[in-house]
Amino acid sequence: MPRLPSLDTLRAFESAARHLNFTKAANELHVTQSALSQRIGALEDELGFALFLRGARKLELTAKGSAIAAAMARALTEITRAFAGLEESAAARTLVISVLPSFATRWLMPRLPHFRAAHPGVQVQVNAEGRLIDLTATEVDLALRFGTGRYPGHHVDFVMDDYVLPVAQPALLAAQAKQRGRKSVRDPAELRALPLIYDSAVDRDASGTDWKSWFEHAGIESPAPSGPRFSQADLMLQAAAQGEGVALARYSLVHDDLTAERLVPVLQKGMLRARYDYYLVCLPEKAERGAVGAFRNWLLAEGRAFMSARDKKG
Repeated sequence: MPRLPSLDTLRAFESAARHLNFTKAANELHVTQSALSQRIGALEDELGFALFLRGARKLELTAKGSAIAAAMARALTEITRAFAGLEESAAARTLVISVLPSFATRWLMPRLPHFRAAHPGVQVQVNAEGRLIDLTATEVDLALRFGTGRYPGHHVDFVMDDYVLPVAQPALLAAQAKQRGRKSVRDPAELRALPLIYDSAVDRDASGTDWKSWFEHAGIESPAPSGPRFSQADLMLQAAAQGEGVALARYSLVHDDLTAERLVPVLQKGMLRARYDYYLVCLPEKAERGAVGAFRNWLLAEGRAFMSARDKKG
């Protein structure tokens, strides 16, 4: 690899090439016109060819000088963009995050004040949406998705895994127990006789968080769907909290309801590992940049803490 001229010398050439005037370039660089002229002459001697055609009243670039000047302009533009990106990330700006609606409401929003407190200069905009998006063609910086983790061409972080379990309103279970003359549901097969609530969205994916998959895992034939159906898990859980039936809930979404005892597990051992996990997706060039990097680090720590607390509870 040939040795490059010094950066100071190249900077002098770039200024002279841009102005096509040694005096203006010297003023810009705060040197004398004589000093600049000597530096350009030394650069030409080092390269072994002329960079400028020096006329009596006009300064022009040679063909080789034009090629080097164009390369210098491109390089300085990239350097300027890099520094602009650093300045942007350090300053207050809006971080746009695309999140599944139910996960946004039930898991992210209760935790988001902790991020804002740690990063008061970052304004977070949450777009609640489940559709596939093109991160190269939208304003979205990060997408939080429940899936397989295969997102070619993107930077992907594993956030956490999840489980599903049957849950219901305590009063509903008490009423059902009174009818059966038994305090609790002991056998998964007994759920076939209870009113079930369905999340229609998971019936169309391969996440394994639907009633059919749960009954198959328990070795029981799934009953024919006959209960209320909802297009979002949040609505399904609201219906369960109102006593409309038993919902098969992702633990991440129902955690706060279980803590507050608005909903309770129907079985002591009814948790089933989901086939999908939560992933944070962004463009590779954004992964470590300012606000995006800060949010990634924060969210991954939150995911680890959530899994650790869940696993300790068993």
